[in-house]
Amino acid sequence: SKKSSGTTSKDFEALHVFVGGSTEFPMLRDRGFLLDPGKEHFIELSGVSVKANPDIRTINPNQRNCFFSEESPLSYHSQYTYSSCKFETALSWAFKQLNCTPWFLPTDPKLGGEVCDP
Repeated sequence: SKKSSGTTSKDFEALHVFVGGSTEFPMLRDRGFLLDPGKEHFIELSGVSVKANPDIRTINPNQRNCFFSEESPLSYHSQYTYSSCKFETALSWAFKQLNCTPWFLPTDPKLGGEVCDP
């Protein structure tokens, strides 16, 4: 059976925080940060809105390297976002390399394969 390295990159006592959309998988290593216990923290947040000009639809999706929701059906997410697309692409790549899905991630029944042990 194949092994995964677990869900964290090191041992620590802290709160791992993810700030993102409610439909996003919390990819803590990419977009998370740690808060030390027993301390006061101030966090500044800002937002970014990305909108595409409708004329961009005339360019092939593989050339523009982004998709509209109806162009790229996702397996795990009901709503297309850039981060959900990145997540599913990485999960698909990992599955192709290992023929298994890490135990802490959702499995896709269409792919089959095993669940990797921790």
